[in-house]
Amino acid sequence: MKQAHAKEGGLPVAVTLNLRQAIVQKVKNKPDEDIVDMIEGSIDYDERALPGLGVLFELIWKASSSEARQQLIDTLQSKLQDEQAGK
Repeated sequence: MKQAHAKEGGLPVAVTLNLRQAIVQKVKNKPDEDIVDMIEGSIDYDERALPGLGVLFELIWKASSSEARQQLIDTLQSKLQDEQAGK
């Protein structure tokens, strides 16, 4: 494998791709309940889980229709407004 020199988010691209692959492999072929447990166990817990959630979100985003993407954005905007209002 050729080592990349470009950086993405401060990490070499090769490291970033390997992290993505590792996360996908970790959840691949898991039953739904295990994936739900992993997601819910990562929320409001440890910031080290955020890259994993980001990879999962990326997979969802890439597979989503424009309508589903807009629904995700609408939900996010609503939650950001709630956070700003202190709810």
